[in-house]
Amino acid sequence: MTDEELIGHFESLQREIGAVRDELHREIGSARTEIGSEITSVRTEIASVRTEIGSVRIELKGEIAAARQELKHEFEVTAEDFRSQNQQLAEGIQNVEQSLRREIVRLEEKMDGGFAETKALIKFSHESLDRRVTALEEEGARGRRK
Repeated sequence: MTDEELIGHFESLQREIGAVRDELHREIGSARTEIGSEITSVRTEIASVRTEIGSVRIELKGEIAAARQELKHEFEVTAEDFRSQNQQLAEGIQNVEQSLRREIVRLEEKMDGGFAETKALIKFSHESLDRRVTALEEEGARGRRK
């Protein structure tokens, strides 16, 4: 091959390389534009998701606050009901205690009356027995004197 042929071949290769380079620049530019568009689209979606998350967060905070208020109200109602039942129970216990005290007093009085009756009967029986023993002793003493 001659120098001129080599130069021609070299120039031809340079043109092909230049064409390939230009085509690569166009392809890269096109890909860069397409990727940039995709990135912008993804950023827009991320911003949309962030906005949606913010809305959901605000909504959930409202629902949590409402649920907290409802639970607080229910707790207060339950606590008041418990206090009321506790008061009723205390009053019931107090009434039972008073009834028991009255019953104890009644039973003590009844027992005292029963003891007094028993004591009177024992005293009467003892006096009667004492008279009989005394009468028998006197009879026995008279019989011995005779």
